[in-house]
Amino acid sequence: GRELPRQAPAPPRARGAGRDHSLVLPLVSLAMSIPLTAVSASLAGPGGVLFVWLALVVLNVAYMHRPRRD
Repeated sequence: GRELPRQAPAPPRARGAGRDHSLVLPLVSLAMSIPLTAVSASLAGPGGVLFVWLALVVLNVAYMHRPRRD
């Protein structure tokens, strides 16, 4: 009979390669928003709060649209 070619074994996956870390930055930025808002409100007023929240929004949007490594 005719023998089928053997497939090479798949290389071992890197540690943590199958994990999805897509929620880490949004959750950390949400947790950090509370103290950052309090500090900016007490030191800089409404303008500081607006700046902090705009920075958090820009950071999260940039993270959402980052190039994916596959």
